[in-house]
Amino acid sequence: MTRLQTFWLQGVLPILMIGILLPLGLIALFRAALGSSMLGTIEHGELYLAGGNAAFTGCLVFASSRVDIPAKVAIGVLPALVLLTLPCYALWALLTVLTMRGEKYSSTIATTGGGYAAGLCIVIGLVFVYYSHRPEDQQSP
Repeated sequence: MTRLQTFWLQGVLPILMIGILLPLGLIALFRAALGSSMLGTIEHGELYLAGGNAAFTGCLVFASSRVDIPAKVAIGVLPALVLLTLPCYALWALLTVLTMRGEKYSSTIATTGGGYAAGLCIVIGLVFVYYSHRPEDQQSP
């Protein structure tokens, strides 16, 4: 496989499928199956979940592909997990609990903030995928 094919198959597709399509698609599917409008799919923090999943998937691809440089992987992955993935999951959980309790919150935080967070996490995830397949970093045996 070429480097571009590897990049798409091992990085972009998992980030798109696990990060975005899985949480948002399943929520939209269940809303449609229960007769609800799909317009409210991203109003309860789901974009934060999608962003957290995308960053986490990129970290997994990087960590599993570059076992030859564990210190560099840890330097890259740990801050991304603590500064991106954890806050995204926490905000998603908070907005979900607020929704379950019937409490009010700003939909701008859920949609606009979640969109920015998801975009940033997708970019970071793709950067990790790019660095996981750089041939010049590969050490020969």
